[in-house]
Amino acid sequence: MIDLGEFRDVYFEECGDLLGLLEAQLNLLRSGGASKIVIDEAFRAIHSIKGGAGALRLTRIVEFSHRFETFFDLARSGALQLDGKNIDIAFAAADMLADLVGEEKQPGGLAPGTEEDVSADLDRAIGQVPGQDGTMVASHDTSSAQLPETGATGLKHYRISFTPAPDVMRCGTEPLFLFRELRSLGELDVEADTGSVPAFGEIDPLDLHIKWKLHLKSSADRDEIAEVFEFVAGENSVTITTVEANWEASPLPDQSPPSAISSHDGPKPPSDADVSSTAPRIAGSDIGSATIRVDLERVDKLVNLVGQIAISQTLVSEHLDEQLANTHPGLVEEIEQLQQYTQALQDGVMAIRALPVGLIFTRLPKLVREISRLTGKSVRLETRGEETEIDKTVIEQLYDPLMHMIRNAIGHGIELPEDRIAAGKPVEGQITVSAWQSGSKIVICLEDDGAGIDRDRVRAKAISNGMISPDDDLSVEELDRLIMTAGFSTAEEISEVSGRGVGMDVVCQNIHRLGGQVTIQSEPGRGTAITMALPLTLAVMEGMAVRVAAERYVIPITSIIQSTPLSSDLIRTIPGEGEVMRFRNDYVKLIRLENVLGIPVREEQAHRLVVLVEIEDSAVAVVVDEIIGQLQVVTKTLEQNYQPVPGIAAATIMGDGEVALILDPSAIASMRPTKTVIAAAPLDAGENVEVHAI
Repeated sequence: MIDLGEFRDVYFEECGDLLGLLEAQLNLLRSGGASKIVIDEAFRAIHSIKGGAGALRLTRIVEFSHRFETFFDLARSGALQLDGKNIDIAFAAADMLADLVGEEKQPGGLAPGTEEDVSADLDRAIGQVPGQDGTMVASHDTSSAQLPETGATGLKHYRISFTPAPDVMRCGTEPLFLFRELRSLGELDVEADTGSVPAFGEIDPLDLHIKWKLHLKSSADRDEIAEVFEFVAGENSVTITTVEANWEASPLPDQSPPSAISSHDGPKPPSDADVSSTAPRIAGSDIGSATIRVDLERVDKLVNLVGQIAISQTLVSEHLDEQLANTHPGLVEEIEQLQQYTQALQDGVMAIRALPVGLIFTRLPKLVREISRLTGKSVRLETRGEETEIDKTVIEQLYDPLMHMIRNAIGHGIELPEDRIAAGKPVEGQITVSAWQSGSKIVICLEDDGAGIDRDRVRAKAISNGMISPDDDLSVEELDRLIMTAGFSTAEEISEVSGRGVGMDVVCQNIHRLGGQVTIQSEPGRGTAITMALPLTLAVMEGMAVRVAAERYVIPITSIIQSTPLSSDLIRTIPGEGEVMRFRNDYVKLIRLENVLGIPVREEQAHRLVVLVEIEDSAVAVVVDEIIGQLQVVTKTLEQNYQPVPGIAAATIMGDGEVALILDPSAIASMRPTKTVIAAAPLDAGENVEVHAI
């Protein structure tokens, strides 16, 4: 017997895609797009989830998705109207199906019987009532489902032989649904072959002994027909045969396979090329497929290998000199061409790792519905730019920040229905999540149309918590950034959604860890927008190599504002705070890397440089000895290869084979010096120095 355990990971990965597809179709239905195509797509997603669950013997998913599938099957036939109430039921059922899939993937998070209430809603929607024997009897008549109009031209004729395994219904497959799916493709004749049904006394009511012969007249191609039987391959026999177009519809010959039909009994016998194999999709549907599913671990290995090639290429290029160019010009030309090919290969491999942010966005509607239910607020979610691509290493870490941002937006931003009415706003709040690419960064913005940040309340709470003093004169930007401080919350009491001061600080920390920045814009009474700017990839990045004493470091190029010579005339010392440097009519924090990272320095260099680095909407000045130059580096995580190091985001291998550390500007800015800071000019008498955002 086949060990189905090896297929579970593939199934759950496909479920993620199918649940996202289902969510997208439900959103279209809610917005008024109740077309047959949308309903069919939703039905097929549920059917595919159920079929895979049946093959893996995941009974709980099979039983629930069977109800859900019936719901949409009735909607396809027009027997059930997808009005507001039924769409709400569909959303609840989609959420429950996702929970059931998650429970099977990682047990322990869902109690037995959790789905009973939603199942009851589905049963009521499809008009089912308990029979005397405890079974469910459908009250809707779906036998007269409308067939699509089919023209006389462009039709193909197919004979389909379907011999299911005896336990096919235990695995969640119901032939009636398969036939209804075929009927949606064209004109269908069905003949049941009961020759294998045992005597009455020997029948097991849980087994199926009927075979079917079908004739389909349709404009669909063979792949579309094979797709109907996608999840019944294996022990179930499915044969799809193409017959000649001039064949007229007639009863299927009893017990006769297509190849045995004589010329005077029907159409010309098909050739071997006309007969598909006994499983769906083997009829050529997968050959030439536009996409393939590859284990990400294999892609990561390929990325690492290409990274090593790039490093080796850099080493070779550094050995090129004028003498070699004069003596071997052809060799130098080939090496330069190889460098171009290596760069193109690296770009191509990185493109393979790119995934659309829509994979994360599809998980947000369920979260919005859950939080809305907990808070008693009505909220609608809109997403834009789902097709924007970002490296998979970044996208994997996006959900947590987005989750906390949505919880904050609904818990603190969106008003209660009565408050929105009093403010002249629609009862339903609006949250919009947008994504777009800007240069080498991806920008994700979450906007709400709520009450905005109450800065007076934020200030009062910060004073009561001892975070600031009553005399502190904070700017609007500084007040807004207080909500990202760990432990800070303006909620009066702790609830399931807010009140513990954990949320926005997690957003800030996670985005900084990814090398990104977070900015906040808020207008009282009109809403708040929180924007995250992230690097497109963490595997390869553009950086500026710098030297401090004998050590080399890399600063992400996207964080650098400018560089300038260090001038003592611009430096001041604030007691208890350290050094600051005048920049653009303001003062920014001055960081000497040798002091915060503990770098051994033999003697102070006379002429030093300052690299101005952007952090959110402010800046810091990083003191270095030399700027080596800009380069593209392949990043290596310290967590996996060594251990976390304060102030360091990752490491890379330089062209000479030596390791250089990649700085984390946000972490560096918050670190305390480990060595004595060289004395700078103190504040002049009466001089008032404040460090402002730029």
